[in-house]
Amino acid sequence: MGGERAACGRHRGAVESGSRRVARAGAGGEKADGEGALPVARHGGESGADRPLRLFVAVELPDEVKQALDEAIAALRQAGADAGLAWVRPEAIHLTLKFLGPTPAARVPTITAALRQALEGAMSFELQPDGLGTFHGGKNPHFTRRFPRESRHDNVRVLWVGFGPGAERLAELAGRVEAALVPHGFPAERRPFAGHLTLARVREQADRATRERLWRALEPYVSRGTMVVGRFDPARVPRFPPFRVAGVTLIESTLTPAGAVYRAVETFALAAR
Repeated sequence: MGGERAACGRHRGAVESGSRRVARAGAGGEKADGEGALPVARHGGESGADRPLRLFVAVELPDEVKQALDEAIAALRQAGADAGLAWVRPEAIHLTLKFLGPTPAARVPTITAALRQALEGAMSFELQPDGLGTFHGGKNPHFTRRFPRESRHDNVRVLWVGFGPGAERLAELAGRVEAALVPHGFPAERRPFAGHLTLARVREQADRATRERLWRALEPYVSRGTMVVGRFDPARVPRFPPFRVAGVTLIESTLTPAGAVYRAVETFALAAR
């Protein structure tokens, strides 16, 4: 999906669909046939209560942010950052707070009740997407490092957009989600939450030379920090429009031969200021 687990923190990303409003993930990213918020879809009447659902909790993005992400992707591709990358379709990008993985459908009422209680009283807030960054490392046959996540020109793995103002509030929101679900058997995250929006992933088959060329194209736009931990440099890229985080959505991701299909299970509105 447009955002899945990315090592180096609680990072993941993917997106939307709903009652016949569908997002599909193709070979080069994800494609959504509809726009706007995901309609709420309940599980009543669906096939077996034991059917596993691939679930995650996320914040949906408004159209103006998706448009800005599309423009950033176009600019990066024009600058030469393309070969070896699998771009995520902007309409399929979302901000993941927690990935739950395969979960029996019978557990959905417990999950939604826990989230509803945990998010009660949580206030909406402004969030500023800000700057580009890269994750490095991971398992790849084209390089071997003593420290697999150290940042090197030949081990770029993920390109993402970070956050500026509002990031602390976002981490607090993710903390509420974490605290709600860990008591119900979902594993606690090992690293502090650091939200991001995944723009692209480097294809596994990309060799060292391809990764080095990719890094040379990306380097003017990202920070020169030596650590892999999601660094970004807001001064090097145009600002993205801020948006209000007004709700949290539990989303189901169904993997199909044509790609992943996403739909909302339930959306939890945050209190307006």
